[in-house]
Amino acid sequence: MAQESWSFRLSRREFRARQIILEGYASLSEERPEVDEVFWLLIIGPDFLSLEVSRELLGERLLDFFTAKLGSPVGPPRIIVGGHEGEEGALSQVEWRFPSSGRDLMIRTLAEVLGHPLPHFAPGAP
Repeated sequence: MAQESWSFRLSRREFRARQIILEGYASLSEERPEVDEVFWLLIIGPDFLSLEVSRELLGERLLDFFTAKLGSPVGPPRIIVGGHEGEEGALSQVEWRFPSSGRDLMIRTLAEVLGHPLPHFAPGAP
């Protein structure tokens, strides 16, 4: 199967001392972005990346896309019932682990995937 082409729209960027929090919507180029968007939330910590997506068909496809780019997550998706602030329905959550020395590489990879620049923080920075 050919790699799908996703567009990412950021609706929230929060940079904390040890975390980067990104929230937004993604759409496939062949879909109608104004109708067929999927909610996502990313949290990048010192040695982990957590991704939550709307639990729907496009959400599952987005999880597959991230898995192709980042490798297999730690385990199967967990279901978060009740959604997220401003979103209805359940979310699927997956997590990736990486050595703290690999955080910059993970952030660079995510910046390329999302098409948005992200700051680089030294592991353990205050």
